[in-house]
Parts: sequence; C-alpha cells; structure tokens
Amino acid sequence: MNEAPTNPTAPPSVAERKPFNELSVLFPLLSLYTAGYLGLMAADFFLHAVVKAPVEMMPVYVALLGAYAADKEIRR
Repeated sequence: MNEAPTNPTAPPSVAERKPFNELSVLFPLLSLYTAGYLGLMAADFFLHAVVKAPVEMMPVYVALLGAYAADKEIRR
C-alpha cells in the first residue's frame, strides 16, 4: 500500500498524454499569424506605404480562424 511518490517534474507517461489532434496546432499558428499580420498593418500605417501588408494573406487567415472557431465550438 505504500506507493512511491511521483515526481512532479517527470514527463507524463504515454497513458497520461492527450492524443495528438491536427487542429490543436491552430492556436499557436494563428497566434503567430495574427501577430505578424498586425505588425505588417502597423508598419504599413506608420511608415506611410513604404511597407505594404499583402492582402492575399487575409483569406488564408480567415479560413484558418474559421477552422479554429469551428473546432472550439464542436469541442464545447
């Protein structure tokens, strides 16, 4: 009955890990995409057309954001 204390800093065992989900990578991807695109828009605004934010990136961003939001709604 005396179990050895578990190490809190040890990595989780295979049974304790959550299964990999393809959509779980959307949060970090969208975070970087959002920060990058907002940075480009800010540079475009403050540098007065020296840097142009590519408008072709927005449909890809909207599609990824829609997939992320749909995934969050389905999981809820």
